[in-house]
Amino acid sequence: KRSVKSDNERDPHLYLLPVSPETAHYRETAGVKPEEGEGNDRSQYNRKMTKADIVKNISDQTGMDKTDVQMIAEKFMDEIKNSLQNNNNVYLRGFGSFIIKTRAEKTGRNISQNTAVIIPAHNIPAFKPSKTFVKSVKQNVPVS
Repeated sequence: KRSVKSDNERDPHLYLLPVSPETAHYRETAGVKPEEGEGNDRSQYNRKMTKADIVKNISDQTGMDKTDVQMIAEKFMDEIKNSLQNNNNVYLRGFGSFIIKTRAEKTGRNISQNTAVIIPAHNIPAFKPSKTFVKSVKQNVPVS
């Protein structure tokens, strides 16, 4: 993979994005993008949904204003973050659990200096999907 400049070269805050040779071609040309599934990053089995996509979908389905949906989504995520920061797990029936996992202390290696490094025990946030959620994904998403 190689990097190409963003479409908006005037903005110094944008950075180089890693892209495949197929996607680099359409960025370097007149901006004509390939069709869905023809070498771009959003092929059938590599789809990505962003927060903006979720907000748009909910807004379209409910008829609510996008700014209201955006605010609700932000508050929902803030509430989950705050709960985990206060050492409280979040359980959503039928969806999954946001939990705190404790990682044990371990020995790692700094390969540039060839030395052993002690990585202290620490907590990380994690998501554990519910059994019904896992079952529906197994039934509806083909193995690629």
